[in-house]
Amino acid sequence: MLLCLRIAVWLCCSGLTLIGLLLICWSTLGLGAKSSQFKRKKGVLLVSSVVCRFGLVLEIVAIVLEIVDIVWAAIGLGYYCFGYCCRAAIVLDIAVMELKAFPMKGGDGAFSYTKNSQIQRASADAAKEIIKEAIYDEFDIATLSSYSNTIRIADFGCSIGPNTFIAMQNVMEAMEVKCHSQSQHLTSTSKLPEFHVFFNDHASNDFNTLFTSFPPDRHYFAAGVPGSFHGRLFPESSLHFVYSSFALQWLSKLPKQLLDISFHPQDRRRIHYMSAASSEVTQAYAAQFAKDIANFLNARANEIVAGGMMVLILPDLDLWRVMINSLEQSLIEMVETGSICEAKVDSFYLPWYSPSLNEMKHLIETNGCFSIGRMELYDPLSNIDGSVSTLTMIMSIRAVIEGNLTEHFGSEIIDELFQRIVKRSVEISSWSESYDTKETQLFLVLKRK
Repeated sequence: MLLCLRIAVWLCCSGLTLIGLLLICWSTLGLGAKSSQFKRKKGVLLVSSVVCRFGLVLEIVAIVLEIVDIVWAAIGLGYYCFGYCCRAAIVLDIAVMELKAFPMKGGDGAFSYTKNSQIQRASADAAKEIIKEAIYDEFDIATLSSYSNTIRIADFGCSIGPNTFIAMQNVMEAMEVKCHSQSQHLTSTSKLPEFHVFFNDHASNDFNTLFTSFPPDRHYFAAGVPGSFHGRLFPESSLHFVYSSFALQWLSKLPKQLLDISFHPQDRRRIHYMSAASSEVTQAYAAQFAKDIANFLNARANEIVAGGMMVLILPDLDLWRVMINSLEQSLIEMVETGSICEAKVDSFYLPWYSPSLNEMKHLIETNGCFSIGRMELYDPLSNIDGSVSTLTMIMSIRAVIEGNLTEHFGSEIIDELFQRIVKRSVEISSWSESYDTKETQLFLVLKRK
């Protein structure tokens, strides 16, 4: 239809131009005639000139419209090609993401995890007394150290400190109390055990910052062990005590279903299952978490001696819901202003999952290698006076996920993104002040059967 209209316009333009030219020629040939004929010929010449020029103008307009149409077609083709390339690059990015790890922000700069992990530290401190009770009641140091006189401890997901050092200091204090309580069982030739602590995180973790900030007065030997805790990292039956805090919520990879937009078309521009409209997205996250925990428990079952203990702390992601929503809305704003490709946001997901107490209990019982000594919910912010400041929350989440964001979107968008989140401070503050953190964080004590 559009093609027929264009042909008709071209024919009209050409016809008017041709008629005008013929009239000009006819009038020109008769200019030497009588006066009356001359005037008539001259009038015809004027009219034909106007017709000819009008035809030429229409033809020029048609040509301009054709050029505009071609330009728009080129722009449309370019946009299509850009979107196609963008999506192809995203698929490649996510395929790579399954093989990469994105640790906390390294170093000791203004945006580093070292300077912005007060919330995680407060949460670990809130569990200090529970850990001491668990070690005192359940951990048999005398028996476990009777073979080599060395207690080997591992912190899985240690990051770069100082939180890991505080946590290990809490464990050491509890161990020493336990040693003294069992000292009457030691023979005169026996001596108190030595402690060897292994700090584990992904190979890309900033171990240099970790090693240079070791406490000089620590009461243990230390070593770093790079690698994913979803697989084996230690020899069989070599560990006595395992600790992991704010680490197991990280998925080893994103569920493959999330790469398919048709799997959840209503959740475009959603970056986490907590903001997703589709239950299938939540189920995909839960299924991946179940696989990861099964791998983690199987690996630890091989590495921990019989009677050994494992203390696990999993964060409550509801505490971070408002931050996740603010991050999501800020990314959408950047799509609308052209700062970020829309397809990039469609394919970005935070790789975190927070299981319920019953969900975690089921996964442990399904594994069958550990008995549950203690499982409870506690207030992660009970050691903080007042509420957590909005800026503290924003800086904390930046230190945690900047690596993921940089890998997916590029480093050039980071500052603008978090400036937009800061502008939402009133909304974040209002929500966090109304949120009740009591009995929300999951604490587990497991014993190797």
